[in-house]
Amino acid sequence: MHLYDLPAGVPWLSLIWLSLFLPALAMMAIKPEQKQLIRIIGASGAFVSLVLSLLVFFAYDYASPARLQFVEELNWLPQVGIKYILGVDGISLPMVVLATALTRSVCPCKVRRSWPVRVSHSRTAWSSSITLIRWRSCSSRIRGSTGYPSTG
Repeated sequence: MHLYDLPAGVPWLSLIWLSLFLPALAMMAIKPEQKQLIRIIGASGAFVSLVLSLLVFFAYDYASPARLQFVEELNWLPQVGIKYILGVDGISLPMVVLATALTRSVCPCKVRRSWPVRVSHSRTAWSSSITLIRWRSCSSRIRGSTGYPSTG
């Protein structure tokens, strides 16, 4: 039982962590004088990650929560057997949504508090590090291991 089907072949879980990771990298590369741009990038990345995680949440098949769903598998180094595998089960899926929801709720509060304040190097580092922490939290909830079978 699920609400709708997502298009097959789209790496939904990778898009979730990339929507957190890439804005963090972009914020680190932007000069502190461009405070409006830093805020927009942070808020946009948080919003995109929340929307993507909600799409996955509502498309999840709750009739079989024990098996991995939205599995992505890519051979990174086939010579040594290293693979990139992501998938979510019934326990890790709510954690992904909570991590992205927390990012979305923290970002506007931080933006509102710092809006009149001049963005310095430390604020830029803080914004990007908070986004990286949320990315790490989210990616640790998306189970990636070669121990799980590919069950699309």
